Amino acid sequence: MEAISSKTVPSSIVSQSAEDSAEISTGNENVSPPSNVESAFQRFAHKANGIDALVMCGNNPKRAVISFTSMNPGKYERWSWFYNRHKEGCEDLYIIFRDNDHRYYIGSDTAPTQVRYHKFISEHLQKHNLSSKDTFLVGSSMGGYAALYFGFWMDVAGVIVTNPQVDYQSSRRHSLQNWERQIREAGTNWVDLNDFIYRFPSKPKLYIEHGDYPADAAAAQKLFSTLDDLKLTYTRCYVGGDHSSTNMNANILFKIIDFWEQ
Repeated sequence: MEAISSKTVPSSIVSQSAEDSAEISTGNENVSPPSNVESAFQRFAHKANGIDALVMCGNNPKRAVISFTSMNPGKYERWSWFYNRHKEGCEDLYIIFRDNDHRYYIGSDTAPTQVRYHKFISEHLQKHNLSSKDTFLVGSSMGGYAALYFGFWMDVAGVIVTNPQVDYQSSRRHSLQNWERQIREAGTNWVDLNDFIYRFPSKPKLYIEHGDYPADAAAAQKLFSTLDDLKLTYTRCYVGGDHSSTNMNANILFKIIDFWEQ
């Protein structure tokens, strides 16, 4: 079953934005920031209680957009999307996380981190007089897992994900063993999202991209089954292709968020 959100994202948003994608960074940068923004990049860096993040904010933000990086060691995915908007005067609060341990932002049995991320987010929202209902989370792959995990736990306004990992069983269909290995390292902190979201009354708006890659297709089916069972509405965007396939770019991301806020 394919469910569509009660405020469905119009196809024109995706089609029009896709035409603009050649002019917009994909956000999955595998290079260090260019030298002309190096000082600004460092200025936004925050390290607190073992958490690495970039934080950008204007004087009077009306919303927060939080990005979780995938298994991309040493990088902050999508940082340029937010940096460019911040540089142009947008006052949104932007937080870009990375987890170089690749433990899905939940840590291990000996060093759990999920409460640390929850606290970091909550403190920054409070600092800027924002609430969870002013907050949107985004991520792909491991970052998609985190966006859904914290999105339901914190009852945010909306979550946008691409090919998120959802459950351990589906991850075992990945051609490499790194997902499976990292999930095992998370220990008892790991929860399958298709079970986890039953715990909460949260009903965030959801935009979910997925493709044909066996692990992604299996994970998406489990997630959709749970959302259907809970009668939660969502927008499903089938992109086909492998694990890295996506239509998402900065233009589409913010058009979705703007549409949700209407």
